[in-house]
This record gives sequence, structure tokens and C-alpha cells, in this order.
Amino acid sequence: MNDCLQQLEAVPISERDSAWVWLGQGGFAWRFGSRATIVIDPYLSDTVEQQDGLTRLAPAPIRPDRLRGDLLLITHDHLDHFDEPSVIHAVRHAGMKVAGPGSVQKHYRKLGLPEDAFMRIDQGEEFLFGGVRIRAVYAEHSSGDGECDAVGFVLDREGSRIYHVGDSELTDELLRIAGELKADCIALPINGRWGNMSAQEAAELTVRSGAGTAIPMHFGMFAENTADPQLFVDALQAADKGKIRIRIPELGRVQVFARGE
Repeated sequence: MNDCLQQLEAVPISERDSAWVWLGQGGFAWRFGSRATIVIDPYLSDTVEQQDGLTRLAPAPIRPDRLRGDLLLITHDHLDHFDEPSVIHAVRHAGMKVAGPGSVQKHYRKLGLPEDAFMRIDQGEEFLFGGVRIRAVYAEHSSGDGECDAVGFVLDREGSRIYHVGDSELTDELLRIAGELKADCIALPINGRWGNMSAQEAAELTVRSGAGTAIPMHFGMFAENTADPQLFVDALQAADKGKIRIRIPELGRVQVFARGE
């Protein structure tokens, strides 16, 4: 039976469209036509349980040793976003490049992985990969050993813009950035604790962003740190009267995002 990343690779889409699959928490894999598959923050192991005692509510849709793609983006250095088994396999066995801010680079170097496989990208910086322009933008969240260099990622291709907010509290600066980005699709946390915005705050950010499609994330992983996505649905529908499409992600289910949505 094919795993979700094999299904992502096989789903028919045009060169102008994209497809995605939720890997849990803040983790996604995005495929852009036939050009590139970009994975963001995959947490596929049980390291959080081993180190912090938080047990998964659901198994990962794939094992760390099944991870593959072209590029791995990491928004910040927390265990449920920088997953060591996934990162090690991605570089040593899947041949993926890795990119993230300075705190992520420090963690990466501690693993003894090859320097030439890592690309540092801090807030305000960008690079082109497989025809996708990738920008790192401000996020209000801790990272690493007390650092505050967490980022969100903006993926631009063929006139379609995807904004992965990463972990963040809601601030005036985040509202400003979201309004200026004018993304077509926004993926944002809703758990409302441990440095993340609530479902109601996420709805406010979504409306400010002007996005046509919203994907709530960062729920359903740990009993101690989750939220009901219906709270986001209700808050957003009350705020925008049902104009914005809401895609509630399902673990391992591949969905297509057509240009213009």
C-alpha cells in the first residue's frame, strides 16, 4: 500500500497547481507541479514523548525513514518541528536539502550532518528552489535555547502564494505582515497555548491576510496541547460570513490546491 508521500507524488495536477498532505502538528508536504516537493516541520517520531512525556494522540502517517522530497524547511528549533530522526534520514538517505533560521542551523550542526546540505534563512531572507520562491518572515515564538528567531515561510510559484505561519502568537506585526502578503492560502496554528494563537485569534489573522483558503494546524497531536478545529471554523465563519474556504486537514490525506483558489 502506498504511503501518503507516494500518493502525493502520484496525484495528477497541472504544472500550475499544487497538492499537499498534512503530516500532523505543523507538518506539511507540498508538491508544486512536477518541479519540487517541499516538506515543512515534519514530526514523525516519538521524541517528544521520550524527552517531555507528551504522548501522541494519533500515529504519524509515515515513519521518519519513509520521509522524502526535495527540500525540508524547519520554522524553529522545537522537538515537534525539528524532529531529529526525520532530519537525519532526510539528509543522509533521502538526499534532501534543509533550510531554517540560525537556531535550527545550530541544532543541525550538532547532528554532524553535511554543511553543504543546509541553507540558512533568517527573517527577511529568501531563495529560489525548484521554481518556488521561498521567503522567511517574522513569527513571534521562541526557538532553540531561549532564542527568538522562529520564522514563517511564504512559498510563491506561478502566481500562487502559500503562507505557512509557523508557530506564533498574534501580534500587531504579524497582522501587518499577513495583510501585506495577500496570500492565496494560509496555514496557521489554533491551539492557543505555549506560544501560539488561539482559534479566535487565528480567525482574525486569516481575515486580515485576505487569503481565499485557510488551513488550521497544530492540533490533534498531544492531549496537553490541542484544540478543536471547529472553534476556528465557527470563529472564521462568524467573521467573514463564509467567504473563505476552510480546509480541515486530515492526517495523511492528499488534497489538491488549484491556482486561483
